[in-house]
Amino acid sequence: MQINELKITSRRLGLLVKMNILTVEDLLKYYPLRYDTVQTLPYASWNEKENVVFQGLICSAARVIRLSKNRSMTKFKVMSWNEELNITLFNRPWPSQFGFGKTITIYGQYQGNNNVLASTYNFKPLDQQLGLHPVYPLIEGLKQSDIQAIMKEALKHVDILPQRVPQRYVDKYKLLDISTAYKWIHFRKMKAAACSHSYIKI
Repeated sequence: MQINELKITSRRLGLLVKMNILTVEDLLKYYPLRYDTVQTLPYASWNEKENVVFQGLICSAARVIRLSKNRSMTKFKVMSWNEELNITLFNRPWPSQFGFGKTITIYGQYQGNNNVLASTYNFKPLDQQLGLHPVYPLIEGLKQSDIQAIMKEALKHVDILPQRVPQRYVDKYKLLDISTAYKWIHFRKMKAAACSHSYIKI
């Protein structure tokens, strides 16, 4: 199956062609470099300079500090774990995004004294982001969210791929069928994980 038969945007299709990915099988063989694990850890267990991710309620107005023509710093406060956390974001000069009372999920580094230097954020519920997440090699113009969305679309068609290992060997050695193998490679479950991961603590 050719990748132009998938329901993906022309921009994403062009990036795949640039990477010489032309078929669904080519795409499914574009394996993750590693898996990041997002798991919960109470605020009381956070250590300085550790990566953290948490959900909270924005409890102050955001203010933007201009550092130079092309650099800025946005600051606001978030209530999480019954703590008022001071959030700093660089080069996100859009205070209207951070409305008072809005629920936000923040990824960043704990700086101590209730200060968090945020690297990214979103407004999706945190419980939808827990677990293992594949991390792929990227080219310019391609984001992790792009390739993950593309891969999910490709996996809808994984059952049409030929089973290259004879069924007698699959049965004898208790091998995974090709459909399950690709699903576990790209979006593996916690129980299926058996390699080292980088941990992001909540």
